[in-house]
Amino acid sequence: MLVEGPVTPGSLEFHERDVSFSGFATIALIPGMNGAGQTVLDGVPYTVSARPGPARRARMILNIPAFTQALGGDTGGFVAQGAIRIER
Repeated sequence: MLVEGPVTPGSLEFHERDVSFSGFATIALIPGMNGAGQTVLDGVPYTVSARPGPARRARMILNIPAFTQALGGDTGGFVAQGAIRIER
């Protein structure tokens, strides 16, 4: 699953050490739905919550309500390599 989409202006929020934002994404599913080679869905709402920091301390959770039940929950976790930084 490939998820890409802009952040909706005004949706960025700071919560002490955490940050969240939302938008509408284009999602590519490979293999696709109903036996298709691929399926592309446009305008799918998403939210992200993240905690900045270095590898093994930073984390990010992606919530796509349309897929949460099918996936058995949200997706994401701790960053294994790199970092999440907030730049203003």
